[in-house]
Amino acid sequence: MDKFLGLNVEITLSNGIQVNGTVSDLDPKTQQLSLRDCVLSIHGMKQQLSRYTVQGTEIQDLHVIEPVKMKRQDSVESPSANEAKISKKNQDTFSDRDNTQDFDFEEQLSKFDKKKVFAEIKKNDQTDPQTLLVNINKKPTDKIPHNVNVLQESTDWDVDESEREDVIERIAVSQMQQQFQTEASITEPMRDGNVHFETITGSYCPTVTPLEMAEIERTCVNETGPNEEQMLENGGRGLAMLVMQAIGGETRIKPLTNQLKPEIVILCGNNKAGAYGVVAGRHLANHGCNVTIVIPFSDKELNNLLAFQLKIFYATEAPHPELIIDALCGTQSLLDLPKESDRYAISALIKWTGSLPSPIVSVDVPSGCHPLTGVSAPLCVRPRFTVSMGLLKSAHLRSDCTGTLFLCDIGLPASVFNLPTSLMKASSPFGDKYLVRVTKTIK
Repeated sequence: MDKFLGLNVEITLSNGIQVNGTVSDLDPKTQQLSLRDCVLSIHGMKQQLSRYTVQGTEIQDLHVIEPVKMKRQDSVESPSANEAKISKKNQDTFSDRDNTQDFDFEEQLSKFDKKKVFAEIKKNDQTDPQTLLVNINKKPTDKIPHNVNVLQESTDWDVDESEREDVIERIAVSQMQQQFQTEASITEPMRDGNVHFETITGSYCPTVTPLEMAEIERTCVNETGPNEEQMLENGGRGLAMLVMQAIGGETRIKPLTNQLKPEIVILCGNNKAGAYGVVAGRHLANHGCNVTIVIPFSDKELNNLLAFQLKIFYATEAPHPELIIDALCGTQSLLDLPKESDRYAISALIKWTGSLPSPIVSVDVPSGCHPLTGVSAPLCVRPRFTVSMGLLKSAHLRSDCTGTLFLCDIGLPASVFNLPTSLMKASSPFGDKYLVRVTKTIK
């Protein structure tokens, strides 16, 4: 096992976290891999740690990063040898002149036959003279006033309707990229301080970055519990509870009645937010709602969590939706999606939500809002409610597009508040509830 120590490795974990570091210890009995000088990254966000431990069951992919090898020089030539080579080269190149004298520019220029060189260039040039810009400019033209448009006008786009929509979406995504570029000065998340969140009863609610949240969930799965499926179930049920209250509660959802069922549309990304949305859809369907789930990905591209929740949803007995659940991005930035077609598809759904009067409930962070800094792009979901799973996110401190913010209990143990993260000293804010409303407080 000693041969692995000191190797630089790149590890991809099952929860999407990528770890780069140097192997410091490897325990074959516990299947634990310890790294030093680590860099954790997820969705383009990075964090440096001095040490990090990985369970063997968590590793999805591992690569050994080869160190940069310097090219070995077998022999070093003396300066005299180099000078001899240069002297030999000069003799070969300028054999017709005396190197002991100063360079005579006029004498050398007289040896240059300009007419012969240009004649040879003209002979070898096969370009049609009519296409040369210099000839075009020589053509006589009428003087054009400064207020005359010399560009050809088009009365209509030379594309069909579907291509026109695709161009519009590409422009929208380009605008989103420009928005984040203009906000280049905002690269770090806000931290709790004078601005923080409290419940209506005054309990402090800490915020974490998406990377810190992923690490907390990883600790729960490997050490304390609950597992990922249990956290998804808890969060999805809390999301469904808020949705049922938002559409009218018992006045809108009544058993054994002939009234029209509520129409709920859930937009799901290929991530944990999408899995929360599917769980919520299953609970809403079980409570008498017509649920339509929209996923802009093919079946082969779905991650394991989302595919598993869809399988359960399909085992459960959806015009104009009464409510929309935005579970497209969550704590993942739209611009971090690797495939350009996925970004266009999700941006089209974000734009669609803005064209309807239906209220929207977002999971964790509204799609189009940067999950780390809270910067909102021009193309961004504007929900009436946002449900943050487990802990509030750093984006909520700066974002102005979350609507009414709720915190949902997904079953995180109290020990997570003692982890070495950026959390301030806090305790569970839920009391006797699983879903609490929080407000921003400025001191």
